Amino acid sequence: MTTIVKFLIAAALSFFLSSCQFGSIVGVSGNGNVQTEKRTASVSGGFTAVKASNGLEVHIRQNPTHSITVEADENLLDIIRTEVRGNDLHIYTDKNIGRSKSKKIYVSAPEVSAIASSSGANIFVEDLLKADKLELTSSSGSAIRLETEADYVSCDTSSGSDIRIKGRANSMHARASSGSSLKAGELEVAKCDAKASSGGNVSLYVTKNLVASASSGGDIRYSGNPASVSAGKSVSGSVRKN
Repeated sequence: MTTIVKFLIAAALSFFLSSCQFGSIVGVSGNGNVQTEKRTASVSGGFTAVKASNGLEVHIRQNPTHSITVEADENLLDIIRTEVRGNDLHIYTDKNIGRSKSKKIYVSAPEVSAIASSSGANIFVEDLLKADKLELTSSSGSAIRLETEADYVSCDTSSGSDIRIKGRANSMHARASSGSSLKAGELEVAKCDAKASSGGNVSLYVTKNLVASASSGGDIRYSGNPASVSAGKSVSGSVRKN
C-alpha cells in the first residue's frame, strides 16, 4: 500500500470515527431503568431478513417461531422501532440515542436469508445459522458476527464496517471497501470470488477455486490449498497466501 493511499484512508477513518464520537454524545439519554418489551411481527409469514441501524445491538436466534423482544432503558422503548415491511424486519430509532444502559433487541425466526447492519449497529447471531442462500451487508462503522452452514454466502462490507464469519459454505462472494474488514478465515468455502479496494481487507479459507482482485490499498489473504487461483492486483493492491 503506498504512503499516499495509507494517508488518505487514515484521514477518512479519523474523520468518520470523530463524527461517530460526536454523535454518541448527542441525543436522548436513557433513564437507567431497563425494561423488557415484547413486540409482534404482525404480518403473515413473518420475516426472513433483519436490518439494523442507529447504533443498536441486535441478537438473532434461529427458532421455529418469530419473536421480537426489546431490552432498553424505559424512556427509549418508544424511540426504538421494529417494523416488518414485506419480508424485512427493520430495526432503527426515531431519534438519536445518547448514553444508555441497554439498547438491545432479541430476534428469532425459523429462516434468515439476509442480515444488514449500518450506522454503527452491531448484529450477533447466537447459534449456528443454517441457510441455502445468505446475504450479509455491513456499512458505516457497523458489525456482523456469526457462524453459518450455507450453500451460498454473499458478504459486502464498506465504510469502516466489519463482518466476522465462520462455518462452512459451498460458494462465496466477498467484497470489502473503504477501510472495512471481512474476516472469513474460519469459514471453509470451496469456491470464492473476492474483491478488496480502497483499504478494504479480506481474509479467506478456500479449498478449490479462488478468483481474487485487489486495488487501491485493498488486501486479500487466503489460506487452504485451492487447486485454482486467479489473482488480479494493481500496484497498491495485494493478494497473497498466508
